[in-house]
Amino acid sequence: MPRRLGPSRRIALGTACLVGMGAAAPAAALTGTDAGRREAGTDAGAPLASFVPGGFRVAQEARGPLDAGGTRDVALVLEARRAGRGGARARRLLVLTGTPQGGWVLAGEGRQVLLCTTCGAADRRRTPVEVAIGGRELVVRQSYGRRTVTQQTFRFRLREGRVLLARYEERTRVTATGQWARTSANLLTGDHVIETAVAGRDQTYDAFNDRPRTVTLEDCLQGAPLTGRA
Repeated sequence: MPRRLGPSRRIALGTACLVGMGAAAPAAALTGTDAGRREAGTDAGAPLASFVPGGFRVAQEARGPLDAGGTRDVALVLEARRAGRGGARARRLLVLTGTPQGGWVLAGEGRQVLLCTTCGAADRRRTPVEVAIGGRELVVRQSYGRRTVTQQTFRFRLREGRVLLARYEERTRVTATGQWARTSANLLTGDHVIETAVAGRDQTYDAFNDRPRTVTLEDCLQGAPLTGRA
């Protein structure tokens, strides 16, 4: 049976979203061509291609409704055309909602939530990123590492025109020892779960409730702590 951690042994959740650092970026700072930004402010929206900035291409696309109204929504993974040091290419995540006229409006943009194409990749392979829309959620999965493999899952929801992080899960495994840890957080309810084990033994489990948090897609930042619980 898993051991339950006492309050003094609760560890900080090292997730990938920055919290409490101010409001999301203003619309003028979001990606896309100037024409796309102007048209996005109209009822008709703008063509999808107008939101892809110069120097980027669409690497992945996921479509489906993100709210109960059944609107046309799309998530785009953008990838830089030009590689940086070590062949790395930056990635961005765009979420757009469709208009009745057939255009699109930008709902959210994550410039730092996705790992670059080679960040943490084993043997210089591509760092895998997957996006899907289902059950009115945008699900983003990515993993990195070789000796210590980390898998991240982000679940975003559309609320009042904003893309909010609803749930986050991180699984880490040390391949040589079998040690693993799982951290999950429900941002909407404040529920958290932490599990750890070493080679399937000495398993620990902790569940606690923290205050609910509002984290937008723009606020998501790799490597920043989600909570300071210790």
